[in-house]
Amino acid sequence: MRRILIATDFSSRADRAIRRGALLARQFDCELVVTHVVDDDQAESLLDAEHRESQLLLDKLARGLREADGLRCQARLAIGEPFEQIPALAQEIEADLVVIGPYRRDRIRNIFVCATAERIIRASATPVLMANCLPAAAYERILLATDFSENALRAIDTAKALGLLDAVQVSAAHAFQASADSLMARTAANADHRKDYLLAEATSALAQLNALSKTANLTLADQIAERIELSAAETIRDIARRVRAEVVIVGAQGRSALSQAWLGSVSQDLLRFADIDVLVVPTPR
Repeated sequence: MRRILIATDFSSRADRAIRRGALLARQFDCELVVTHVVDDDQAESLLDAEHRESQLLLDKLARGLREADGLRCQARLAIGEPFEQIPALAQEIEADLVVIGPYRRDRIRNIFVCATAERIIRASATPVLMANCLPAAAYERILLATDFSENALRAIDTAKALGLLDAVQVSAAHAFQASADSLMARTAANADHRKDYLLAEATSALAQLNALSKTANLTLADQIAERIELSAAETIRDIARRVRAEVVIVGAQGRSALSQAWLGSVSQDLLRFADIDVLVVPTPR
């Protein structure tokens, strides 16, 4: 990892992104770029004033990261829409990672509003890390959430290339929708048959996880295949809590139209309501 872009709106939530970015920069000895986007949809006099104030705040932030944290850091102010300017700047400076803060903790609003953070992730060609936790130290436990698609495998390869899977405890999980459930609804099969179907599906998923670990040349602390009870995201969150993961890594989409929607909803729900960090690796354009 050579360069990290941190986006801030100067809120307390954005402080988590700054601290996580600083920890990663120290761990990988890479450069930081901090950015803030000024909304250009306002009167010119207000825009000029906000531009000046934002530049002062951004320069102060970068100076603090240089002087107090001993990091290489520069400030870049942008004007326009955050979901356009942040991905564009990431590509311009050839950032390896974009770090953003969490959603506002408003579950109802997050369900119905496509928030800025989500739009940034959708538009980004660069992996985006949402820092939900209060950072205290470098990551020690990471969970890979996979549906075995090409994009899920690419997410693992990207995490490896960034160095995130080095010298940490790595677990892998697959949340599956049991076909036995729909089958049992259409037949008079008894509970024993249903258990057999579920066991077979779990066994198959574990075999795929084992093959994944060999293909990716990973030593996994845990390989977990679990049936979805409420939602895939909730299942992944439960697994993450059990293995005490500090970050979940997911691909942005799946392998088909159906699985794209499924994994898309998983990543969205994780981003909106997760209490740990979430790294989303985009699909190549």
